[in-house]
Amino acid sequence: MSARSNSSAAGSPFPREPIVEADGSVPWTELDRRPFMFRHRLQPNTLFSIPRLTEIAIAAAARADWDRFLFSPGITDGAGNRPSSIGVNLRETLSDLERRRSWVKISSLHELAPAYGEVLAHIIRDLERQAQQPLRQMMTFSGLTVFIASPRMMTPYHFDHESNFLFQLAGTKDVHLFNPGDRFVLTEQEIEQFYRGDPRAGRYRPELAGKSVCHHLQPGWAVHHPPLAPHLVHNGDEISVSVSVYYSLAPADARAHMYQANYVLRRMGLRPRAPGSSRLGDWIKSATLRAMSNRSPRTREERLFSGIERVKRLFSAGGRAPPERVR
Repeated sequence: MSARSNSSAAGSPFPREPIVEADGSVPWTELDRRPFMFRHRLQPNTLFSIPRLTEIAIAAAARADWDRFLFSPGITDGAGNRPSSIGVNLRETLSDLERRRSWVKISSLHELAPAYGEVLAHIIRDLERQAQQPLRQMMTFSGLTVFIASPRMMTPYHFDHESNFLFQLAGTKDVHLFNPGDRFVLTEQEIEQFYRGDPRAGRYRPELAGKSVCHHLQPGWAVHHPPLAPHLVHNGDEISVSVSVYYSLAPADARAHMYQANYVLRRMGLRPRAPGSSRLGDWIKSATLRAMSNRSPRTREERLFSGIERVKRLFSAGGRAPPERVR
């Protein structure tokens, strides 16, 4: 990148040239429907260098809401509590990733420093241009997260609500992505359990072997994860730095509320139809859970889960706690 782009960390505008490279062979018409890879110009300059990210991580840990911004299994005690020496632990962990076999996730970087907000806005404009869709008009939230990991670390099988774009800046990784529309891979029960508040609802089964497509990421390459696409990740033999840009569109949030309404109906002893079976039924379900949700959500969790959490509290108050499993 140019000298101007390297000054982003000091507050200068991010470069105006596209970060997402234009390439006629990339199937942007398949956005949010299937995975694909594309090239990018995001570089591990001073903004995404490990020393700079270390300072951001330490600042995030010092905030009262540190759990929202920072996660690393290596900086909590056995009970999951934050140690008083978290800044020292973070600095040691990130300066010795070759030997420590650890990883650090810094979430919502765009809220921690303005320069990262510029990067997020720039990339979303690029995505809009490539997809030729008014994504910003449909977005309910978006964000930027960074993952820093030791060599040969593995991210277990799981899926996410958001549309995701994973940019590889340093090191390599293999991203195994599964088809979110295949109900043999991803069952209705798993999706419903996820939206009732279980982030580990996705269950890898031996019969899923061979059902994924492996996307090998090197610096300069990115991969698109459609919403709900199950995946697992294997890092290569070097320290890995990856940037995740994600967003949610209004239809995806509405679908989440449909699954939550189905959970409520099931809890009442009914047998609701899966989303997509009835337009009117889907609208009623979505509107009902949306009405139960916070009117002015401040976070992703409030937007997606405040309604179902309120319903679950009503069940509990009535002495009818929700079941542990979705039948």
